[in-house]
Amino acid sequence: MCRNVGAMLVVFALVASACSGGGRETQALSIPDQVVDDPDDGAATDGVAMLESGRWADAVTAFDQVIDLEPSDVGTLALAYVNRSQALNQLGRAEEAIADATAAIDLEPSDLQILAEAYASRSFALRRLGRREDSIADATVAINLQPAATEILAWAHLNRSLAYSALGRFEDAVSDATASIDLQSFNSNLLANSYAARSLALNELGRAEEALADATEAIDLEPDAPEDLAFAYLNRSIALHLMGRPEESIVDATEAINLSPDTNIVAHAHIYRATSLDALGETDEAVVELHIVLGLVPPTHELYRIAAGVLAELGFSE
Repeated sequence: MCRNVGAMLVVFALVASACSGGGRETQALSIPDQVVDDPDDGAATDGVAMLESGRWADAVTAFDQVIDLEPSDVGTLALAYVNRSQALNQLGRAEEAIADATAAIDLEPSDLQILAEAYASRSFALRRLGRREDSIADATVAINLQPAATEILAWAHLNRSLAYSALGRFEDAVSDATASIDLQSFNSNLLANSYAARSLALNELGRAEEALADATEAIDLEPDAPEDLAFAYLNRSIALHLMGRPEESIVDATEAINLSPDTNIVAHAHIYRATSLDALGETDEAVVELHIVLGLVPPTHELYRIAAGVLAELGFSE
């Protein structure tokens, strides 16, 4: 049976699943619906409604119209940029989201809530591009602005938690995820992602029982996005694996595979299913799982190298 695989894989859990630069990862974390609209502007009102209903592309179009009108009020224009940045983030268009959030910041709106939301939106996009130090810097600015909307503050803490985890600063990640959890109870998607983020960091710290409890909280909150729910199942699978409960780890890894459209989460779940199968003495089945991973990601991908390494440890070649 393979040895010391668990610790090696937990390290990659956060890189592949929480902090990937592309795709809609557990990141696919849900954005706040705390937005402000101008009742006199039909396009802005429509855009807000589209954001709230998850119609991201339509929201981008609506806020295009607001921005093209070049409203004289700085707050109105800054808010349109912020809202479009949020929609672009949800469409995976991180570079454009950064540009819009930066435009909002450069306008220097007097409303600190708009400014904080701009920094939080840019932090999210920067993290998805792998620019973790920059993401932390922006999240910190958003937090220090102390916006009245606690949902924006919670979102900034969550972004910073995931960026900290990606840098191996797991105690800091736990602190920020806890701050996000303590700030809000009204947005089940944001709360679920905060519990999952804390679970990820707790697994890294070897606190598997606490990680298990947090991942279960995230699952029970039933976040809307399948990838968010899959990320919670993946983290619970990791905790169960570390606690020596391979059968249950396999069940949760399978749930993550069935739920997630994200290749990183799926590939990682297959690796955990493989290591748990191997722990049960089902080496041939484990090898099949590892070869699935090799077919999902390119040879340059870290998950490919991990799967190949586990195969070699089991005495098999790629």
